[in-house]
Amino acid sequence: MIARMRDKEKSKPPGDLFRSGDNWKLNACVNFVRDDWSLYAEGFHMGAEALIRGVVDSRGQSIDFLIYPIAFCYRHAIELQLKAAVHWGRKYLGESSPTYPHGHTLASSQRKALWEECRSIAERVWPEGPQNELDDVEKILLESETHDPIGQAFRYPVDSKGIRTKADLTHINLQEFHAKAESAYKLLDGISTGCQAMWEQRMENVTP
Repeated sequence: MIARMRDKEKSKPPGDLFRSGDNWKLNACVNFVRDDWSLYAEGFHMGAEALIRGVVDSRGQSIDFLIYPIAFCYRHAIELQLKAAVHWGRKYLGESSPTYPHGHTLASSQRKALWEECRSIAERVWPEGPQNELDDVEKILLESETHDPIGQAFRYPVDSKGIRTKADLTHINLQEFHAKAESAYKLLDGISTGCQAMWEQRMENVTP
């Protein structure tokens, strides 16, 4: 019996970084859904929200350190939610692509960006939807790209050429940042969730 237990232990990959432990409540489940764009997006969103609560609860302590992961998590959550919206929008409109949405450009006018396709999907799926809300999100995404074009500015202090990122920024008001980022995230979440729900409902109604 002991020999078998030892053999079983030897068969495990070395290290404990990515495997379950004895405390099952702290065993995170991964890869339990196939199309998990929104799952990833909400994970980074929840991470940003938790960090913000920590800053608020501590009355601003460590804000000069935590602004980097907060801004990165929100930016990445928005990018992932954009990709989720495009992914599910394509499926619902019957325009599925063999490749998933890619690229890190959100709304740049110089290159085809995720927002361009996402907005087109939203306007076709909900033609009577409020244009002003789409306009507001577009402004937020364009402002984000002004300071963080490809989602790297809050990951690294310099770019691949050694040039400082965020060189034009000196202060970021967390309250105002959060309000704008959250409004953009919620609208994109609504688009992706809505398209996914309608596509799944359609599939349920298809006669076998």
